[in-house]
Amino acid sequence: KFTSMKSDPSHHLDESHLDKETRKLLENLKLQQNHELLALLECEQNNELKREERMRSFGNSGEDRKKLEREFGIERAHAQKRIQELSEHHDRCLNEFLQTIDLK
Repeated sequence: KFTSMKSDPSHHLDESHLDKETRKLLENLKLQQNHELLALLECEQNNELKREERMRSFGNSGEDRKKLEREFGIERAHAQKRIQELSEHHDRCLNEFLQTIDLK
């Protein structure tokens, strides 16, 4: 079974025996997945910048700041979950593709 390339960067798929068309399909799938992940990461980076701006606007006003920090912690946890879920979805899609071309 295919192991996640994200969790195991040393994993390398040997594409040398693939025909040109299959190699192109695999390349396109990886490119699409990279674009999707990059778009999500950019969105989350923008969200983080907005959080930092909101935090600065509160200054050091004790309880309000703590409430905001808790809210941001929840938002960051949700963002982390979305990123993880997308990565897992990409791994499943890649695994399914590899199984269809019999590269288990």
